[in-house]
Amino acid sequence: PLRSSIDEMVWDKLQELRKAKIVKEAEVKTQTAVYNEMKKQVDALTEQEDGLASEMTSLEAEKNALTDKVELADRNLEMLVWLKQGQNELQQEAMVTDWSDGLLIPTSRVSKCNDTIKALGADKVQILHRIKKFRKSINFMEWEHAYMNKQVENLEAYFTDLQLLKVTKSIQAIMKGDTQNKAREKMEKAEARIEILKRVHGDKADKIKGLIAKLSQGVRERRSENERLVTQLKDLEGSVQVREAIYRSRVDSSGGEVNPMQQAATRMKRITMRRRLIDLARVQTEEIDFLRAELDRLRQRTFPSFAHAARSRLLLPPDEVV
Repeated sequence: PLRSSIDEMVWDKLQELRKAKIVKEAEVKTQTAVYNEMKKQVDALTEQEDGLASEMTSLEAEKNALTDKVELADRNLEMLVWLKQGQNELQQEAMVTDWSDGLLIPTSRVSKCNDTIKALGADKVQILHRIKKFRKSINFMEWEHAYMNKQVENLEAYFTDLQLLKVTKSIQAIMKGDTQNKAREKMEKAEARIEILKRVHGDKADKIKGLIAKLSQGVRERRSENERLVTQLKDLEGSVQVREAIYRSRVDSSGGEVNPMQQAATRMKRITMRRRLIDLARVQTEEIDFLRAELDRLRQRTFPSFAHAARSRLLLPPDEVV
């Protein structure tokens, strides 16, 4: 019924268009398949290109590394270098030191760097000197201010003292200018006092010298007596040894039998003799110590003492000056 209602020409044209459409759809399908295949090839080629690019990059990096090694080998030659101890600034290890990170720097560059550091340090030092001078001037001004304040206080206190000062006869004499006679009298009194002190000191020195001579004579006598007692002690020790030898010989001749009473009496005599010698030595030692102390005391008295002069000076009026 549809075909009967459509014109034959139109139907033919429709059929032609339908066939053309089918043909075009088949061509599109074919071209789509070709496009997909070509896209796969392009993706494979792109992936291959990326792989080749990464490989080229790695090869380029390896090439650059080899070039750097070649250049470093040309520049970094192994050689023996003689350095002073202070010029080697690498950290020394306990066993083996790693010198791979070491650099050999020319002394000219080090000197240039040191000169730059010294110049900068000199600038800093100059700045610090200027700061110090400025601070010094500030401190000096503060000190002058404090000094002037103290002078003002001193002058105020001096003015107050002048207002509260009591005018005495000595001050009136000084104000009138009549001080020469009093000064002369003071000088004469001082000279007379000095002469008296010299005479008293000479008398005391003569007495002390005589006493020292007497004590020295006593010390010499004691020493001679001690020497005599030492000689006597040695003689007594010799006689005791002889008696002991005689006693041992008697004991041996009597067959080793000793009378207990006689032995006790002999031992008592020895103890008594030893006690007397000890007491005599102790007494002589005490006498020698006493004489030494007396000699030291007399020697100390020979030093000049102005205590009596100080006491007499305290008895004078406060306005008189000796």
